[in-house]
Amino acid sequence: MVQFVAQADEKVKDDERRLSILSESVKQAQGYRLTNFATDPWQTRHIPLFLGVVLGFLGSIFFLSGDQYGQVNILVLLGLFVGVPVLGGLLSLLPLVNLEPPAVHQFKARLFTFWGRPIHHNDERLDKLSVLYHGQYVGVGFGLGSLLALLLLLVFTDMHFVWRSTLLTPQLLLPVLQVLSLPWFFWQSAQPTMELLTATQDSRLTVDAARALDFKKWWPFVMACQLCYGFILRLVMMAIIRWRIAAVIKMSNKREAKRHRHVATTKSFSNTTNQLPDKVVVLNWASFADATLTQLNDVIKKHPVITAGPFSSKQSSLDTSSHYLVLVKAWEPPLQELKDYLQHCKGVIYPVELQREKVSKPKPHHLQEWQRFTETLQDWAVYVEEETL
Repeated sequence: MVQFVAQADEKVKDDERRLSILSESVKQAQGYRLTNFATDPWQTRHIPLFLGVVLGFLGSIFFLSGDQYGQVNILVLLGLFVGVPVLGGLLSLLPLVNLEPPAVHQFKARLFTFWGRPIHHNDERLDKLSVLYHGQYVGVGFGLGSLLALLLLLVFTDMHFVWRSTLLTPQLLLPVLQVLSLPWFFWQSAQPTMELLTATQDSRLTVDAARALDFKKWWPFVMACQLCYGFILRLVMMAIIRWRIAAVIKMSNKREAKRHRHVATTKSFSNTTNQLPDKVVVLNWASFADATLTQLNDVIKKHPVITAGPFSSKQSSLDTSSHYLVLVKAWEPPLQELKDYLQHCKGVIYPVELQREKVSKPKPHHLQEWQRFTETLQDWAVYVEEETL
């Protein structure tokens, strides 16, 4: 008995070492996957950022250059620096709600691969988040390019901001601009006013040099729009997406670790089988009732059944030339008495798990305990049904 306990303790320590190594491997894999995905674009793949900077710089230079008088329409800039980023952010959310056409997703996937980040076909959620992340990455570049273009033009040119519209009036436009400027309420010089709107309403047929000073007062508002909607909004969305990516990877790693633990539990020992010899004698060591044996008909079939064990009134002698299928209670630890009874025979041990009097799959730690037990016996294995392996 002491020898068996010592052997079992040694097996427990060995399993703990295996699980420790497995846990460390999973942690390393999790860290690599998260670090590799979240930091690679910033360290080695600058194509999306560079593309966004070029598009933002060239587009802003074109629109900020103005007309032949150097006048820039504020409404056009609102479309470029507010409408495009906000609309782009909304469109980039389509993959998350399954509203994106397949052709659009395939086009994004090809661009995504061209940038050097292959699609993760094993996780559709990670695919969508990856495309969305790189879309925001391009948007950040666009915002940087736009800011650079505005700063250069403010320093080296004389920019005049006006607004022209056939339908809009200062009374209609002011509430819209006030809502847009709420994020920078503390920046007073970047707040639109009725006086500024009235003074800078322009017509193509009139050029008033006396109002040149008023035309220049719009630049803080334009820069604030670029910073808030074209740059900071993209950074916030990128941070949220990075958090979502980390959560998806963490859940994926948990599932993978659980699967590995299950495999390590059920397959870490070689003495497990899901097949029985053609001829076996069923040994009802646990003294299961007839109702339980009926549920095991698929396994025991028409093989002869004998009763033995601590709850049996008589102990049947075993034939050393026969193969035995020993029925035991999975939740009860193996005893030295059973080892002594089986040591001169051969066969398989079937740990039977009962849940509310119904046969169910044995729990992993119960199965592992019986696997350790059979390793102390010669010519014995644990019988596990095929779907449990």
